[in-house]
Amino acid sequence: MIGRLFKSFSPLSVAGILSGFVSVSALVHFFDYSSVHASDDSAESITSVKETDKYFRVAIQDSVPKYVGSSITARSEGLCNRIYAEIGRRIQDKGVTVKSVTTATSIVRILRGMDIGRVDGFCGAGRNKGRESKYLFSKHPVFYNNIVMVTHRNNKNLPKSFSDIEQSGDVVMAFYGTTGASRLKKTTKIQVDDRFMSLIQPLRLIASQKRHKYFYYHELGVAYLIRQNKLPLKLLQLDDNLLPQWMAYSQKIDPDVLKIVEQAIDDMARDGTLKDIAAQFKVY
Repeated sequence: MIGRLFKSFSPLSVAGILSGFVSVSALVHFFDYSSVHASDDSAESITSVKETDKYFRVAIQDSVPKYVGSSITARSEGLCNRIYAEIGRRIQDKGVTVKSVTTATSIVRILRGMDIGRVDGFCGAGRNKGRESKYLFSKHPVFYNNIVMVTHRNNKNLPKSFSDIEQSGDVVMAFYGTTGASRLKKTTKIQVDDRFMSLIQPLRLIASQKRHKYFYYHELGVAYLIRQNKLPLKLLQLDDNLLPQWMAYSQKIDPDVLKIVEQAIDDMARDGTLKDIAAQFKVY
């Protein structure tokens, strides 16, 4: 994926991204503005067969199983793929089509896309004061998720609280740009290494027992990867931390599109659809 991405950038643009800065022109080239097309065997595809007046442009994150592939249908394997699909099914007769404008993309680049108005919405966003000053959020959470501490299954000195890790001096790995990393830094004295932009990398480091002992992240993502890769790891619940995950919106979203999407999410919350979708992933 990284190789394909870099082919679309000039060396100068790539250098900008790696240094944490990206030009608007470089970022525009990153996003793929083609609609999600209906597959022959999927009547549930969110792409309408008729022309629509407006689009709800959404992002696909590089986080499984919250997102699996770029397909947005009711049969998709990703949690947010299915949420997007259901929203699309409910709003297409109102002249709005859900349209994926990224493939598997980091949260940092998704938020930058929202900053410049190239992405309208993003499913599964955490909230903090910084984000609330820059983005809009849905009235209802779209699902809930625990944040857990991952460690090796042979770790004999298991912490029972964050203070235990503070006292041990162990470094905790975290994913770059996440609310979990921010939370550890602001509310604990734990040493946090949040340079990671790949979920599997810190998990493999713990499995090898050659580096840090802990990784702090959402249960949905790490549990999936541990199972898929058969890693000798286990999850620790150090606090009661069931976090709501929201639909985040760009400040530049069309107000009419926002109103229509929010009505669909409100209906899905009231009729139990959001809970039913999330229950298939055991995160509600």
